[in-house]
Amino acid sequence: MSAEAVDRASPGQADAEGVPPSRSRPPLSFAVYLVLVVAVLVFDALDGGLTASALAGAAVWGMLSLGVFWRLKAVWIVLIALHCGNVVFLSGRSEWWQAAFNLALIGLLVSRPTRIYVARNESRPRSR
Repeated sequence: MSAEAVDRASPGQADAEGVPPSRSRPPLSFAVYLVLVVAVLVFDALDGGLTASALAGAAVWGMLSLGVFWRLKAVWIVLIALHCGNVVFLSGRSEWWQAAFNLALIGLLVSRPTRIYVARNESRPRSR
């Protein structure tokens, strides 16, 4: 059996240097983040209708999420900063459940699988 066949047979194993192979798909934590963001958009649409501000917010969050999907670290940091701003703003308005929800979304974004996914940009060459 060739070395290439062994590499394909064991996709989760680390290479000779102990570095796990890069993930070709986003981690589950990012998928859950996306599902929750879409759920909020659907809930907002059913609750108060799709207003211009809701559509603009959905467009911004969609573009930022796409940037995270493309492993752009700067976009990932901006997305986290926006959620942190939401927590501060919503806490000031005494909307604690929305602030707590944003904290949960921050937790999903900064979780280890998502951090590793964003940090390992496949277009950058790995240093040896």
